[in-house]
Amino acid sequence: MRILKILLITISLFSTLNAGIFDLIKDIFKSHPKQEEPINREKEEILNENEIIIEESPQEFQEEKFIEKIPFEKYPYSYKIAFVLPKKIIGKYSVTTVNAALSYLIKRGVNFKIDVYDIYNGDFNILNRVLSKIESKNYNLIIAPVTKNIARNICSLYIRKIIYIPTVNKNSITCEDPNIYFGGIDYNRQFLALSKKAKDKNAILIYDSSPFIRELNLLSQNYFFIKKRIQIKNSRNLKYTLLKNKNHLQNSTIILNTPIIKSALFLSEAYFYSIEPKLYLSTQINYDPHIFLLTQYKTRKNMLIANSILETYIKYSDASKILNADIRFNKVNYAVTNGLDYFFINSYKDRGRIFKEKMYNNQIFYNIEIVSPKNGYFVKE
Repeated sequence: MRILKILLITISLFSTLNAGIFDLIKDIFKSHPKQEEPINREKEEILNENEIIIEESPQEFQEEKFIEKIPFEKYPYSYKIAFVLPKKIIGKYSVTTVNAALSYLIKRGVNFKIDVYDIYNGDFNILNRVLSKIESKNYNLIIAPVTKNIARNICSLYIRKIIYIPTVNKNSITCEDPNIYFGGIDYNRQFLALSKKAKDKNAILIYDSSPFIRELNLLSQNYFFIKKRIQIKNSRNLKYTLLKNKNHLQNSTIILNTPIIKSALFLSEAYFYSIEPKLYLSTQINYDPHIFLLTQYKTRKNMLIANSILETYIKYSDASKILNADIRFNKVNYAVTNGLDYFFINSYKDRGRIFKEKMYNNQIFYNIEIVSPKNGYFVKE
């Protein structure tokens, strides 16, 4: 019996001791929960931080943004030009722009070569493929009369060639490539010049639905308070539109953001229905000799047009006419020849500059004159 009691006491003490040990172990884990967790978080934060650094600062990406300005080749034996043309978009104008350059180089009397590359509708992949092909060849200049969207894509490709875009003004897009030059007219400054001639800044805007006209509409708002907008859809609804808005149009300042045909129709119909505004204002879009054929003087006598195409040597403009590439009234042909003249004399230093405009920060800077379409002539005001 005594031996049995000793055995029971021993078992009891052993159980109590085990329970204490287990409780002690539980207390330790309760007071220090998962000590490895902060270490894991810290490691994770370090990994994340490193990942961010790698993603935001790749060495190759940073270096590609800084492209050296390509120098002009001095006295090349043959002056080589590549024309990049979206023929599906600009159509017949693709021929006249090439002819404008051709007439200039013929008059300059140097050896030259002109190749034409069609980029169709300006698809990015086609554009990239064509420009990469041109980049591998020995051209002195690429001329690209393209739309603003295509110009943006050209800027993003960083082609290591001198590129001239005569149809876009540099101030209208963002382009960091130092080897891309622009020759588009500054319509913002043209509206500024027109606003200085108008005593009444309250204006009625006449427009159509083309993308280029939408851009002009936005620019006109910088200098005029547009109290009414009138869209000209076609000639059939013009009579109704005029009669409906006759009271607004009478004795007002009217901005004609319409191409020459619609502008001529508006001027004639407004006169027919005895609408006499104080002033008609328009930008380069209506600096066109066809206005003398399509309207009478009495319908346009109070019309002012902003113009940036100044006189050049007659022998060059006459040569362009022979090749059906007028530069005296066609803004794109004028910009093509003007820009080509700038690049040409930078390669042939012994030749004089024909055009008076200067190149500032990769953009041709055009002077602006305000003219009125009188009897067969645009007269400076």
